[in-house]
Parts: sequence; structure tokens; C-alpha cells
Amino acid sequence: MGSRMGDGELLMTPGPVMLSKRVMRALCRQVCSHLSSEFAEALSEARDLLKEVFRTGQDVVIAPGSSSLGLEMAISNSVGPGDEVLVVSSGYYADRIAEMVVRHGGLPVMVEAPARRGVEVGRLKEALESHPDARALCVVHVESSTGVANPVGDIGRLARREGLLYIVDAVSSLGGMEVRADDWGIDYCVAGPQKALGAPPGLALLSVSGRALDMARSRRERPSTFYMDITGWVRATREPLKRYVTHSVLLVFALREALRIAVEEGLEKRFRRHHALAEAVRRGVRELGLEVFPEEGHEADTLTAVRVPEPLSSTRIADVMLAESGVRVARGWGPHADRILRIGHMGNIGPEHVLKALSALELALSRLGHEARGAVEEASSFLSSQDPDVLRPPDEIPI
Repeated sequence: MGSRMGDGELLMTPGPVMLSKRVMRALCRQVCSHLSSEFAEALSEARDLLKEVFRTGQDVVIAPGSSSLGLEMAISNSVGPGDEVLVVSSGYYADRIAEMVVRHGGLPVMVEAPARRGVEVGRLKEALESHPDARALCVVHVESSTGVANPVGDIGRLARREGLLYIVDAVSSLGGMEVRADDWGIDYCVAGPQKALGAPPGLALLSVSGRALDMARSRRERPSTFYMDITGWVRATREPLKRYVTHSVLLVFALREALRIAVEEGLEKRFRRHHALAEAVRRGVRELGLEVFPEEGHEADTLTAVRVPEPLSSTRIADVMLAESGVRVARGWGPHADRILRIGHMGNIGPEHVLKALSALELALSRLGHEARGAVEEASSFLSSQDPDVLRPPDEIPI
């Protein structure tokens, strides 16, 4: 068995990601009261840092729960019985949004996106012509089941022009790729801490526009649950000493530290690092004779989805990578479950992490009878041409 990270494996899945030392130290401390000034200061700082990362001057929400909770908050405060909602159908996570719309009485209008590239804005225009009374538009920025990135900025311009409430799932992009909530006209931008931000899971993160808040306040019926009421969460995040629920104290301390690291690195530099590491993985994968699932120009920079040729299976490759090298990656979801292998490369990682993952992939393929070499050399050659200062986060996970 290969070497491992500390007493566990090297986690290179599309989330959650491994934690850097500073984030672990922030998490490993005694609990304080959620009504204390110490916690109020931590939540206030995390709130303000999160606004920087979302690129918004409007409200943000930090709530105990998963990022799926954040998406359901957006839906429950925006969609009522009979409301038509355009949903970009780009994969497993987009289909879950459609299910949320249904459960809140709405009528999802599925706008099909090509399997291997982002949706064309023209398709959304056509859908709007057929459904002129649509209330909202929902899209997943990075569909982590396929590694495809949607053109969220272009879609936002259409949503703004047509007066649609715009809901974006940025769970697999925020902190690793450009997200501009205000400039792109996003009304609800939803994320989680456990991916490119490099914090532990357990919090729902949202940016909330003034228009979204006005619409929530003017609805005839409030959300069916107290916990889903976005107006209460906005108030609680604005004024941390006015409790809404008992908060996840330690998760907020860890989130604050992760956000400090992201801002300390500089967002543009952080995006360049993620892009360089992603490109290294893509080049290494192609050197092995494998195909990256998204078409060129439509790939996410936070994970790479690899097409697995017959008779291999992604499940078997992932199992061998873990058993032989201590590297955990993930198979696909939905209809591509056993035909896609997903390698995450986000958070506070550097070249050594992606090179170890590629080495593990090479070895696994060899064990399974697919002889291919050169991934590590190709990726290393590319990374050696990059600015070494860009490739290092302020608090890199040791390997």
C-alpha cells in the first residue's frame, strides 16, 4: 500500500475536501456560547469575508445545514403553487433542483443542455417564448456529476433582461472559479464550505439580492417551515447577537479561517491556481489515452470527469486507486455512474496532490490491464512552466 495523508487517505473527490492545518486548528477548540460576543464577532467576520468571495454588496446567509438546504431555502421563498420555473437540465444536481420545485408546488420547465457542454443561451430564449409567465430560472454552475461548467454570467444577463428571479447552484465553483453574484444578476447564489473553500461540511451559504428579499417579504404565504424563512436568516446574519437558532459554532470558526485563507491568497490568484492544477490533470488524463468528459472549453476547474472505456468501470478504478495508493476519487452519478471517474482538485492543494492522484490512476489502470504511462510526466512538465508562487495556497495541506 502507498503512503497516505496522516492516518487517512488522500481525499481527491469532488467534495468534501481535506482541511488545511489552520482550518483544523480553528475547528479543534472548546465550544463557546452562540450568544457570546466571541461568536458574534466570528460570524460577523465570516459574513463580511463571504461577501467578498461571492462578490456581492448585498446580504449573505450562513445557516446550519447542507448546501442542499440553501437551495431549498431559495426555492421555498420564491416558488409557489403553479409557478413555472425554468431549470437547466444539465445532470444529477439540476434534476434535484427540479424535484425541489415540484415539492413546493411549482412546475419545472426542463431546458435540456448537451451532456458534454454548457447550455446554449438560445435554448433558454426558446423556452421563454413558450413559457412567458415563468417566474424563475435555475442553473447549476458546475455540474459535478459530469464536470461541465455552465455559462452562468451569460445566462444571468438573459434572466435580468426578462425579469426572472435567478437562482444559481455554485456549490462546486465558489472559491475555485469566478463567481460574481452582483455583476451576473444572481438573486440567490448558493454554496457550501466543503468544496473549493476548503472548510468542513455542515453550513449552507447563500448570497441574497435585495430583489429576492423584497419578493420573499411580499409573498402572500410565508414558507411552510420556520427554518426555511430567508427573512429570518438574513436578519440573524446581519445581527449575530439576535439568535434565530442555535448555530453550529465550531463550523463557523472553521469557515471564518477558510475564508481568511482564500482572501489572503487573493481570489484571482486562487482561481489561477485552480485552473493550472485542473489543466495539469486534464493533460495527464489525455496522455493516458483517456478522454475528459466535458468538451474543451466547457470543463470545470474544480474537478475533472474522465470517460472510462469498456470494459473498465469507474467503480473498479476508484477501488484500486484507494487500495493500492491510498487515493480516494469518485465514480459518476446518475446515468453516467460507472462510465465516469471524477477527480477533485479544489481547496488548499498544490501540485503534489494532483501528481499523486495521477500516479495512483496510472497504477490502477495498469493493475486492471490498461497499460498507459506518462500522465505524471506530462502534468509535471506543464506545472513546471507555471509561476510556482501561484501554485501554492497560503496554508497548503501537507502530503
